[in-house]
Amino acid sequence: MSLNWNIGRVRDYATVCYDRRTFTAPEEAKAFIRAETSYMGPHWGLDADDAAGTSVKRLSVTTNMLIWASMLVGLPTITEKNAERWYKRLATVEARNGAYRTRDGEDLFFTLEEVKAHVGLSTNVSTETDAAFRAKVARWEREAARRAAS
Repeated sequence: MSLNWNIGRVRDYATVCYDRRTFTAPEEAKAFIRAETSYMGPHWGLDADDAAGTSVKRLSVTTNMLIWASMLVGLPTITEKNAERWYKRLATVEARNGAYRTRDGEDLFFTLEEVKAHVGLSTNVSTETDAAFRAKVARWEREAARRAAS
């Protein structure tokens, strides 16, 4: 099954969920897109809201990683009510597996503020109970211990 997501309910999603860059000429914007293309997303593209063709945008790395992290934390939506729970699960996963983002070789662990800024983000991930989430983390630990022992 594919991972589907929606950022339309994130407050100020156009700013929170996207990175943007503006250039002086459309050719510069297109050259930037060509130079920044990689096999892994999020990818830069022309900003459809810019008639001049000098702006590019992409889904922010933070938003992209929160979308994918929803599968690990077992919570499909970030809400006002569950943002702290969402963050605690994510912090547990990152403490166990390491940071999901880096900048200039430095680990960037998610903050509660970043999660709260994405209230409204939703995915089609199945909800896991707290007990199921704890059992999953415990299973990861057992498997890691087995690998280390062999």
